[in-house]
Amino acid sequence: MKILISSTLSSIPIVLAEKKGLFPKDTSSLVTESHNAYSGIIYLLREGRAAAGEVPFSYFLRENRLKKTPFKSLYPGAILTNISYKFYSSMNINFSNLDYSKEYIIPVTHVNSIERYVVEYYFQSKKFHRLKIRFQETPFHLLEKYFHQSDCLGMAGNRFMFPALNSAFEINEFPEITLPTNILVFSGIFFHEKKRLSLEIIESIMQSIDLLAKTNPDENSELIDTIYSSGNFPEYSYQDIKKIFLMNSTRKNKFFSYGPYEEDLEKIRPYVFANDGKTIRQKRYSNIFSPLNNIRSVLREVSNNEKTISYEKSFGLKLIKDLNLLLLDISEKNFDSRLRLEEIKDYSLVARTYFNEIVDQLVWKIYYLQYEITKLENLNSVLEIKLDRSFIDLQFSEERYRYLFEYSTDPSIIIDIYSGNIIDSNMKFRQITGYSRSDLAKLEFEDMVGHNEKIASLKENENDSVQEIYFSDFELIRKDQISLDVDLNISSISRLSGKYQIQFVNNSEKKENERLKHEFISNISHELRSPMTNIQGYFQLLSGNMNLTRFTSDELDMLKVIDKNIKRMNHLIENLLKLEQKNILDSKDDLEKFDPAYVIRDIADTYSPLAKEKKLQIVLNLEESLFIEGVKFEFSQIIGNLLNNAI
Repeated sequence: MKILISSTLSSIPIVLAEKKGLFPKDTSSLVTESHNAYSGIIYLLREGRAAAGEVPFSYFLRENRLKKTPFKSLYPGAILTNISYKFYSSMNINFSNLDYSKEYIIPVTHVNSIERYVVEYYFQSKKFHRLKIRFQETPFHLLEKYFHQSDCLGMAGNRFMFPALNSAFEINEFPEITLPTNILVFSGIFFHEKKRLSLEIIESIMQSIDLLAKTNPDENSELIDTIYSSGNFPEYSYQDIKKIFLMNSTRKNKFFSYGPYEEDLEKIRPYVFANDGKTIRQKRYSNIFSPLNNIRSVLREVSNNEKTISYEKSFGLKLIKDLNLLLLDISEKNFDSRLRLEEIKDYSLVARTYFNEIVDQLVWKIYYLQYEITKLENLNSVLEIKLDRSFIDLQFSEERYRYLFEYSTDPSIIIDIYSGNIIDSNMKFRQITGYSRSDLAKLEFEDMVGHNEKIASLKENENDSVQEIYFSDFELIRKDQISLDVDLNISSISRLSGKYQIQFVNNSEKKENERLKHEFISNISHELRSPMTNIQGYFQLLSGNMNLTRFTSDELDMLKVIDKNIKRMNHLIENLLKLEQKNILDSKDDLEKFDPAYVIRDIADTYSPLAKEKKLQIVLNLEESLFIEGVKFEFSQIIGNLLNNAI
């Protein structure tokens, strides 16, 4: 025997009665079974596949109000919960700014659940009646998903029942309402066949509710552990369950409570039947709840006068026969088949009509699911095609990379920067080092290049955006212990996994070229210095003995030009020597403050003879005493190059 329960905390009294052994002794086969939707529980109860189940109290009331015959498929048991409802939204609603042309959804656990009627009660005022809302029947585990959708206006609920509402906005325009919410009901067949057992189960549930009311969770955590370890509430944490126990034990209005059915009916009636347009009299429901108001007297009455109720009436047999035929048609995918209503004048007409309504709903759901399945199949086909293409492209890219890596002209390896292991190497690397793949699998990268802080820094900069780094002047140790001078070109393959590709660039040729360049500069500097020393010596001898030769003013100007260019050439030779020593402009001693007008005038004097030969005249318009800081020689070279190019 099964008792079907919701996967919310409202079913705690039923789970506790099972775990604490409160059910009658002759119900050893009685087990609870969690469901994510009330619709599934109701369907199984009506099909007679379970003994009892938890359903919304509002649903049960409306179903019984619509009954026009003595036939009943569900019988009331015990009220389980009295929940305080508020309206919550995932957004901070300003009702004056809402789009009244848009349709909003409001998730509810069942189309006839109390949340739906609370929302209708909230929105019945003129202020909100223009809002277009649609109630979306939603399984318990999907409530949070639908609640956070952009077209969801909000939902009526309780933060203890639905912890997802803890981070939601509480809409203060709507007052808090406390109503009986869930009820344990029995299938009609089970109740009539085992009425005494049904009533004993109700008494067990009430004992469980009494036990919950007396339990202080701070002093006794045993019951909390029992409920949490039952596995019936996977969506709730241990703290969520503890909060329910604490609230239930400390507040006057208990979360888990039962009372006279008439009082519960009086509370809920204005909400559930608010839009029916008729005055609902309590008399009409007196037959629903009797004789359950006094369970112990009923138990005595039943034990003294046990009766077996038979369903084998003629109209019942015909109905069962027609139902079998209907199920056979539906199993053969004849979805247009329905129970015959024509010429039916007995009590089964209402039942037949109700069954046809159920079939209509099921068929509609079947068609809808078929449509959704077709959409998913089409989408799956498209995704499979894209996945196949992506796999082929990836495979081609991997093969191409493997080929380019293996036959690259540059020796390369792939390393794990964290462990230092050499993951792979190409043919060129194995040739120049003499190592085989098996040899490299036993080595670490530092075994071949030694420890280096530059390489170690890559581990610390794993989140750096640098994709490629070039390191100079490393020694690569071959298998025969001969060292090769190399540079490293390091590229990141995957920074998260620490995989890097390293290309080895032979820098022995580069070093030889640098040696030749430095040697050439040194030689040319010395070769130029020797003749320039002689020229400078003879010029100083000539210009120092002015009595030997009498010079004209133009000739004296020429001598000055020669003197300046001799000094300029000597300065150029000195700079060449500095370049050979790699010390050009590295010292602040080369910087000086000078008047650029003076330098420009000297350079102009130097190029005046050349300008006269080409019948050109250098005109200067200089402002003196404007000093700049820099390398005077380089400034003179720049001006000289400009004048030379101009002439």
